[in-house]
Amino acid sequence: MIYWDLLCIMGSELDNLVFRSGDLSSVEPLYFSVHRLGVDAYSLQHPDVFCRSAKFLFAHLAGMGCGIEYGRDPEFYRAIQHSLNGSVSLERPEPSAFRGAVTILDVIGKADLAAHRTAVFDWVSSAWEAWETHHKLARIWLKKAVEESNQWPKSAAA
Repeated sequence: MIYWDLLCIMGSELDNLVFRSGDLSSVEPLYFSVHRLGVDAYSLQHPDVFCRSAKFLFAHLAGMGCGIEYGRDPEFYRAIQHSLNGSVSLERPEPSAFRGAVTILDVIGKADLAAHRTAVFDWVSSAWEAWETHHKLARIWLKKAVEESNQWPKSAAA
């Protein structure tokens, strides 16, 4: 429960930065389609605040992996959330020293939705590349979460 509260608080701060920068406050569905990716990118670029535990790091790293490698499949996201319920035994790896060349500062100020989405995808790609040494671990965590959920996403079949 604490994790999701923290995610909401952090998401609100992220929303304030983005909404203040342009007129996206009309609640565009396309804005929210990339919101989760932005939360994961921001968290992975600030791991000392938002990924202090292995559980938080797993949530954001696997979430970003889901977004980049599995097309933001909602079933994968549900599997990640389900896997974090209760006590979870994970070892937290050392965060990457380099966090990516693109940051939220490259996203804010985009007043048009298409430019905003492009900037978010650039930001997310940069953050994901910065965590390249942890991609294998993210994939293992994500696969385990999906297997344990007994809900194989359609995109994982074949």
